[in-house]
Amino acid sequence: MGPQGYEVDQKGRVVVPINSFSDGDPSAWPQHSNCVETDATVYLEKLGMQWMKERGEFQQGKTYILDQLPDGYVYWARPRQSRPELVDKFLWGHPSGKYFFSPNRFWPHFLYLMNGGSEPCECEHCGSVRKVSTSRGLPASTQRRPGRASGISRSALNDRIGLKQPGPSSSSINPHHHNLSSDYKILTRALERTRRKKFLAMDAEGNQDVFKELIYQLKADGTLERPVLEESNMDWRAERKLLKNHLTRVRMQHSFFPRLGELVLWYAEPPNGEIKFHWQTQTYQVYSAKEKKFVGIPTWYGGVVTQVPEEPLNLHDAIVETKKGYALNRSGFRIELFPDPNSSNKNMSTQYKYIPLSQIRPLSFWSIYLQGVNTTDFHPSIAHALTITSSFSMLDKYYFEGVWPNASVLCKGVYLGAELLIPGDAVRLMPLDRDGEININRKVTDVLVIDTIEIRLMECDANLQSPLLSQTTTARLLGKVYTLDPKLAFDRSTPLTDSEVTKSFDCTGMREYGLWYLRHEPDKVTEVSLDYVIGRCFESEYMDIMFENVVLDLDLVGVRDARLFGRDADERIAPGKEWFCGDNRLEQLGLESINGIEHSRYDDSRDPRMYRAIMNIINDEAVDADHRDSKIVRQLGRAHEGLIGSRSGYTTFDSAGKHSSMVATALGGEAATPYVNTELVEIDEAEDGDAGSSREIAPSTDSGDELVVVPMHKRQRRH
Repeated sequence: MGPQGYEVDQKGRVVVPINSFSDGDPSAWPQHSNCVETDATVYLEKLGMQWMKERGEFQQGKTYILDQLPDGYVYWARPRQSRPELVDKFLWGHPSGKYFFSPNRFWPHFLYLMNGGSEPCECEHCGSVRKVSTSRGLPASTQRRPGRASGISRSALNDRIGLKQPGPSSSSINPHHHNLSSDYKILTRALERTRRKKFLAMDAEGNQDVFKELIYQLKADGTLERPVLEESNMDWRAERKLLKNHLTRVRMQHSFFPRLGELVLWYAEPPNGEIKFHWQTQTYQVYSAKEKKFVGIPTWYGGVVTQVPEEPLNLHDAIVETKKGYALNRSGFRIELFPDPNSSNKNMSTQYKYIPLSQIRPLSFWSIYLQGVNTTDFHPSIAHALTITSSFSMLDKYYFEGVWPNASVLCKGVYLGAELLIPGDAVRLMPLDRDGEININRKVTDVLVIDTIEIRLMECDANLQSPLLSQTTTARLLGKVYTLDPKLAFDRSTPLTDSEVTKSFDCTGMREYGLWYLRHEPDKVTEVSLDYVIGRCFESEYMDIMFENVVLDLDLVGVRDARLFGRDADERIAPGKEWFCGDNRLEQLGLESINGIEHSRYDDSRDPRMYRAIMNIINDEAVDADHRDSKIVRQLGRAHEGLIGSRSGYTTFDSAGKHSSMVATALGGEAATPYVNTELVEIDEAEDGDAGSSREIAPSTDSGDELVVVPMHKRQRRH
């Protein structure tokens, strides 16, 4: 028996029995054939912990789990419409017919059930319904969310209001032929809202699916070149300026600087030291210059960079911590421990630390810095980080071009495993044998300078009802390849001059690696799949200081082993595939939050309907319903400024008077009289869309196509 007399299961979790009271309604469960019941452990564990805390019986270090969900409630999974290989999960059973997105949203209703229904429920499906229904004088048993009757699906609305073939001309919905009841009007408006379709294609949240529409247009026109604009998507609009400034800043930094969203190797203790190789033990340890001795092997962690310094850094900062003008929370990096991407438990990501650059290393060097350390002594976050090394996600898909039935989407970056790659980066390429196969026993000699990053859509699917964009997708990097091996050069007798090296590489100090040659003809670019990319090429000064060895392949074996490990460990990789493609970086990492802020479908405050309404207002496409759905507080009544007899002047104190009667009175003005709207307003609401990630690109089927050299004019990079 466990604490408080509760049983303990085989995993050491304290099993907490729930009360028998429940209002769960099996008739409210989804009837779709693609919905299946799934493991509800995430609800059972989170609710168990919250309930024990509510009762004051929680003990630190213990893990709690409910013995079951309340009767009538079930955890269902359904394939995402835009990405069938991914599933969204919801808790069904609420009498309203609505589902819950997360345990946090279900918690108020769960507490209501555990209290036997003795007090009013304040959950998102009960609270608002009760307030509206009470004002109409309805008994509790008939309380319903305005705009749709509880438990009635959209497909059943026709039968409810007597329609067989709903249409604008149908006499059954003509108000001139029937005396409609209030409930009849509400159902009719709900039905009419389901007919509206502003876009040709929409994603799971109800936003415009621009990529599906572009493919549809491509089939109609045969050829198409067009910028990708998601004007109706608030996320896309909000990140425009921020993303542009961020990428500009990244382009100006040294390549060894950790970038936002990257996975890194880092340690916390002991501080104020320098990582050096200890020849006697053949391990990397912290060397204290003050004590003039090695002070031990640090505990290395895998973490994600969630904040970068505001203060400029240099190469010396990568060696040892230096004095800065700001505190560490502004001059250092914020690193969060990386949780298991295969697990629903993301508690590890809540642990973070601000650390200097000197305590961070690229994750690709994990096998070097951890040599001599038993794998059983690795911190779990190391294995978690290596799990995602065979995954990628594209950053800012900004241009679409194609000739039917194939198309390409140009991107401004790609998160390849742990790293972010952008145009201008020099990336090291895997060594190949004579047959073009990867051979890690050969020396790394080739570097590709990225000019273009693309997603290739092969055999596009223009069916607007289909969830897929194309039959296959592949990611490609395009650019010029340079080599250190004159035998592989286009012209082995003519290496690049110093000025040509400086012009060809953004990365400084490349001359120290040796003499560089063009791998192919000057008017040709090379395209490579992600399988052939090792990672960024770091400055020669950095490699010399860290390893006293300026070569390109120190981490080759580590990268190869990490990807093999990831392909076995990452449960999101489809059978027969070698890569997982995420819609965005956070989905690629499997994170629910970053910097303590929940994102996407994990964000309880996310309101896609409100966002769409705000975007309609910004785009000057708003209707009356958008002003209501936007939840923007507006000043009621007619404007008083500029009218005859009104004040023509304006002072900076005017706005203060609107918000504070005390301030207005103190300034000699009249206190603003609050406006009270006592008239009952009937609200018509349609069901919110799913809170899943928006689909943009179908999963990659890239299985390692051969390196291809294509003659073509150098394409101007579009921004």
